[in-house]
Amino acid sequence: MNILKYIVNFSLLVFLVLSLWNCIGAKQYKTSEPMEITKVYFQNVDSVKAIYVVANVKQKIILDHVYFKGKQARLEQVNDSLFIGHFFKDSLKKKDVIMTNEPYGEYGNTLPHLPEKSPFDLKENECIIAFKVGDEVHFLKYSNVEKR
Repeated sequence: MNILKYIVNFSLLVFLVLSLWNCIGAKQYKTSEPMEITKVYFQNVDSVKAIYVVANVKQKIILDHVYFKGKQARLEQVNDSLFIGHFFKDSLKKKDVIMTNEPYGEYGNTLPHLPEKSPFDLKENECIIAFKVGDEVHFLKYSNVEKR
C-alpha cells in the first residue's frame, strides 16, 4: 500500500513539473508600451524589404530586432525617432556546385543557407519588436503594419 502511495505522489509531482515547464520557456510579449510607437511600415525595393519603426524611445531602452513575416532583422537607428530593419531576399546568383562520382570530389561544396525560423506566429500585418532594458530583452507586439 505504501509503494502505491509513493508511485501516485511521484506521478503527480512529475506531472506538475512538466506542466509548469512549458510556461517557463514560452516567450511573452508586452501589451503595454514602454515607449510611444508612432507608426510601423515597410517597403519593397528590388531585392530588399525594409521595415521602418517610428518611435519615441527613452534613453535606457534600446530597440534591437524586429520579427516580421517569419523573418528577423536587426534594427538600426537613423535619427532620434526612426529605426530601420532590412530583410534581404535570397541571392538570385546561383553558386557553382561540383558534381562528380569521385569520393572526395564534392568536398569543396558549401551547405545551403537555411533561413532562421521566427519564434512567433504572426498575422500578415503584425510584427514583434525586441528591445532591451538594461540586460533584459522584452518583446512588444505591434499590429497594423502598413505597406508603402
